[in-house]
Amino acid sequence: MSLAWDRAIAKPGIPFRRAVVGFNCNVDVIVSGIQIIENLNTTCEKGTDHESLETLSDLHETFIHFFQRGAPAERYMASEATFETVVRQAEAAIPRAQYHIGGNAALMAERIASGFPSTE
Repeated sequence: MSLAWDRAIAKPGIPFRRAVVGFNCNVDVIVSGIQIIENLNTTCEKGTDHESLETLSDLHETFIHFFQRGAPAERYMASEATFETVVRQAEAAIPRAQYHIGGNAALMAERIASGFPSTE
């Protein structure tokens, strides 16, 4: 994304000292998909593409569906309790978890802050 930004956005001709960016962001927890599915101890008959996820079985089925195709996927987790279970499992059971700022707006704000250090 950073390289695309560099190609698409030219440094402004008039220097600026302030930038206002409103956004929501998230923290991405990067873990092994296979390991997290195994740690959640679910079973799955076949892969199915669920548009939103309510249960751990929905997560497992959707993971299998896309993993078999070698394709990425991003789905909304509709159940807060299921979401919390997955996050706790990712943080506790997987010591090599990596954390990165997530969300396009947050990434753009981070890039502005690093690319224009005098900006408030």
